[in-house]
Amino acid sequence: MLVHTPHMGRRRWIDEPAAPAVLFQVMTDLWTALDRIIATAPNAAALRTHGLGPVAAWRLRKRGAPVPPDIERLALGAAYASVTAGPLLEKVAGIVQEPILLLKGPEVAKLYPERALRTFGDLDMLVSDYPSAERRLIEAGFSELYPNRRIEGHHHGSPLGYGSLALMVELHRDPGWLRWLTPPSNTELMRSAIPGVNAIDGVFALPLEQQALYLASHAWRHGPYTSLIHLIDIELIRQQTDPALIDQLARRWGIERVWQSLCSMIDWTIYESDQEPGHVHRWWARHLDDTRERSLFETYLALWGRGLAAPTIPEQIGTITGDIRRSFTVHSWQSRRQKFGRIALGARNLAKPASRHLRG
Repeated sequence: MLVHTPHMGRRRWIDEPAAPAVLFQVMTDLWTALDRIIATAPNAAALRTHGLGPVAAWRLRKRGAPVPPDIERLALGAAYASVTAGPLLEKVAGIVQEPILLLKGPEVAKLYPERALRTFGDLDMLVSDYPSAERRLIEAGFSELYPNRRIEGHHHGSPLGYGSLALMVELHRDPGWLRWLTPPSNTELMRSAIPGVNAIDGVFALPLEQQALYLASHAWRHGPYTSLIHLIDIELIRQQTDPALIDQLARRWGIERVWQSLCSMIDWTIYESDQEPGHVHRWWARHLDDTRERSLFETYLALWGRGLAAPTIPEQIGTITGDIRRSFTVHSWQSRRQKFGRIALGARNLAKPASRHLRG
């Protein structure tokens, strides 16, 4: 069995009988490192921003320490998602009547010592016949939560809600890869899929190596190093996979730079490795040092700069210019006046947390 030992800066093969103990030690190193990060977080809002609320509550309980109410509420939200995901997924599978590839949610939570340690707000599902699946769900009582905010050609549609459930369903036309990648087609992904963690007929998951690169692509699309929880997801899957297989797959998909950059940032930020990432990467990740949310200015520079990870200069230029252009594009739910009003408002609030502007 191959285990990654990040604090030693290497990976090594372990004899099978010894593997559980070694893997336990590596896991322990991760949670001990996170204790340091959690202790420096200024408040529960910072933990929520980085998805660390449930982990913080779990670590406090492990030490026999009291859990503050605001952190306890974050943990309860993750527990709610963990409990309701299975029944909701089973209901969706019975309605759409076609294979479902569950991309995240429970399939990421299963990597953690307890599933309720990983919070999520929706179930991301890849389906072969998107229009049919969406129509069937709406006819069965699901409703579009943001019907006026559809983006033509986007990789997923408007989130669907069911009754009073807080957990949403997000149907995908494709996984939403970075634009320069050469990943498998949807058909190939479905063909290589494995049974999902919830053991529901018709619901499948990506093999771990593919899951690792999908998570890397997803994390990078939202801006390099946006959240600590994305780094933890990738570290947990890195501990349970063969790095040679992932590196080989990353080269084939064109995501090698992204994968290597994320692994380096994990070692630097979480394990305090002495191998510094490049200046641009350290700037992108400076909000991680004090466990805060990115400012609007930092958010846009990260989004516009993510194309630097593309393998060729033409792809880098094409991605960066495309990302900048989309930031100034008028969407179907906006007038030109509204769009430029938002741009002017953003220009006045560049130093403020991004969520205050982007979610407004």
